[in-house]
Amino acid sequence: MVLGLKSVHAKKLNDKIIEELRLLALSSKPIDVRMELLKPPRLKISLSEELPPIGHRSPLEKLSILGNPNIPKVIDRVYEDRDLRAKNAILILYERGIPISYIQRLLSIGPLGIGRFGKLVPTRWSITAVDSIISKNLVLKVKGYDIIDNIEVYIWKGYDDTINSNTVP
Repeated sequence: MVLGLKSVHAKKLNDKIIEELRLLALSSKPIDVRMELLKPPRLKISLSEELPPIGHRSPLEKLSILGNPNIPKVIDRVYEDRDLRAKNAILILYERGIPISYIQRLLSIGPLGIGRFGKLVPTRWSITAVDSIISKNLVLKVKGYDIIDNIEVYIWKGYDDTINSNTVP
């Protein structure tokens, strides 16, 4: 596997490669792509506690999508709604059952938010933002539940695990 590198400004998203990456992020299934590199890839191993190991890399000149992206309708609707805030889009996608990892990928490449073109953010920021937005929303829902007045025990068994949950007033 080869990693193509290209530097872009986080708010200047009218680049052709960014548009192609956005389509890749919107797609729910893998798509074949073609990368044209400026020079042959070289192996530079850098081990870090913060980043995963990265293999061969080279500056990217051009990126082309060879297949058709499969974009779920709910994602397409949220993507095309230019007046929908990113926070509301994240909650809509979560409530419709879109995996959190997919939502994090979308936020990272910038297709959510007012004006449709947000900005590029590091993956760890998108992970933090999505987790924060969803967890705050879930906390508000839980606060709306009735107060329990007795001890309740719930048990779930599956995947060779047993999970016990005890609620106490």
